[in-house]
Amino acid sequence: MFKATYTRETLPPLLQYLSGMGRSGKLSCSVSAGIEITLTLDHQRVMTCAWQQLQQTRYGMEAFQLLMNTEGECVFEEGSLPPLDDPRALLGLSMEQLLLRALTVQDIQNVAHIRSYSVPIRQGQPPAHVVSDLIDGKRSVQELAQTLQWEIEELRMELASLEAQQWITFSTGPLLTAESLTHFTYELTKIFGPVTRILMRDAFSALGLTAESFPAAALGDLEHELLRISPAQHQPQVRSLIATLSTSVTHSVREPFQVQHLTDQLTLLIGPIARELVRESLQQIRAPQGDLPTTQVRPFLHSLRALLPSGRHSEALTLLRRIEKDIQV
Repeated sequence: MFKATYTRETLPPLLQYLSGMGRSGKLSCSVSAGIEITLTLDHQRVMTCAWQQLQQTRYGMEAFQLLMNTEGECVFEEGSLPPLDDPRALLGLSMEQLLLRALTVQDIQNVAHIRSYSVPIRQGQPPAHVVSDLIDGKRSVQELAQTLQWEIEELRMELASLEAQQWITFSTGPLLTAESLTHFTYELTKIFGPVTRILMRDAFSALGLTAESFPAAALGDLEHELLRISPAQHQPQVRSLIATLSTSVTHSVREPFQVQHLTDQLTLLIGPIARELVRESLQQIRAPQGDLPTTQVRPFLHSLRALLPSGRHSEALTLLRRIEKDIQV
């Protein structure tokens, strides 16, 4: 058993010392006001973190961030790891990675730009983690939170940390067509009358969006705004119009094409040679390494398809054709 008191200044080196010991067990930190924070360590990796005060519980990165701003007493008990009570507590990071993220988050003043409809996109290959492993450039923040069963604010903090380290960026995902929104507004006018345009303007303003670039993933937020001001007798009609609007999505590429994501997919199908083929295809179209502008996606896919090795390229060829069909470039 290891026991020590700590302050905000001494906690980081104390945690690094425990990690350096390379042992597995549970670290319990007691703070005033009945707060207890528990970490589990598997050799040099922090597997879970949970923060508890009376009936309130916080998990994962949010719990660790709270720990970094406390002073108290900690006890480390070596032994086998306890069962995972809640998947939201899972971290699976080295102590070095965890401390870096915590210190990075401390410098982040605003996460308001990370909306529920924002779609995280990888830049490079971030360290393996329960959050970064799920980022596929398609799922919104809301969908990731539902998959992880995390509170959305907790996920936003984690994503803000990844963004600050330049591991991810954000896009809006698929957009609604302008024609569909115009038709939606017209149909809504039959319910609310001339005031509809003012209601839509206020709803867009509250969401920080415009009709010209409205993400499909933000439809739930738009529905919430409209239902909030709708009389009960009109709410079924509003829901029906929203459901119809959700089918009017444009799949045009509005952000750079993610070459690294395609490379990872091809590597699973044809092996390490995929990286060489991708590099050569980029050279043939005289494109720099990294994400591509939409104007270069079609030439890149054509070049890559021609380079696929015969005999084991059917699945890879199907993948490239599906990508070319899914994105209109």
